[in-house]
Amino acid sequence: MKEEVVKMDSRIHSNICTTSLEEKRYFAPHIHREIEMCYAIEGEKIQKIGTHTYHSKPGDLLLMNSNEVHEIETLGYNKSLVILLDYDYVLDYCPYLNNIYFDLNKNLESKRKISEICEEIYNHSYLQDEVIPHYGSDGQTLQYKENYEYIWVKSKIDLMIYHLLKYHGVPKNVKDAKSLLKRENIDRIFHYIEANYARHITLNQIANDLGYSTFYLSKIFKEYTGVKLFDYLNQFRMEKSIEQLKYTNQSIKEIAEKNGFSSYKNFQTLFKKSYNMSPTEYRNKKAIQ
Repeated sequence: MKEEVVKMDSRIHSNICTTSLEEKRYFAPHIHREIEMCYAIEGEKIQKIGTHTYHSKPGDLLLMNSNEVHEIETLGYNKSLVILLDYDYVLDYCPYLNNIYFDLNKNLESKRKISEICEEIYNHSYLQDEVIPHYGSDGQTLQYKENYEYIWVKSKIDLMIYHLLKYHGVPKNVKDAKSLLKRENIDRIFHYIEANYARHITLNQIANDLGYSTFYLSKIFKEYTGVKLFDYLNQFRMEKSIEQLKYTNQSIKEIAEKNGFSSYKNFQTLFKKSYNMSPTEYRNKKAIQ
């Protein structure tokens, strides 16, 4: 397994680059000290992080913790924004950083905001003479013609780190086997939702499929995440719907159906509650931008 050495850009306390591949490519298991954010722009890929495998599509955001083993297989044409955060810089603000890891699924609203930050960085930079270097280009860093542009980028990196520290930190040290089992059960629930969110699933069905009682399922999920299971499920569905509203021409009704909402009306109601506007208004707003 390869340990990558990443050159940090001291102006922005990170390394920002893009992957842009025309055909299938495999990156063998590797690690690095930096915390990596990978935001999918175009194409699909399979990413294995630790013991979990993810099928990444446009709009998906994945995080690799410091020294977490990960490997990637692209499925044809692919483009992603990769942001490697300077571990020592984050450590300055979080002295207990060595004792935690980051879990994006701990707060989906914050995860959505981090995704928006990635998109802002990509659009802001890429439209100015393709100033983001390609991944693996001999340690090259972001190249703006005007130095003040780095102030804007650094502000976005700092905001991203703020969200990670405030909303996504999880203690590494597990006190006993019972706590470890609970964490493993939570991971099973997360992966079940990721695989089945597009279906009309009930609490009883989830519990039966995972081999839990509905009481235990509801209890441990609320204890760990702070939200009810179905609130989380609807947040997850909403996150997927947002990407389809932005990047596809599918009708609102199709999007509601494909993401497991019980009805078009239910989707409209939940969307307005979450974003203070209808799905149509959101799509029109993004089209203008």
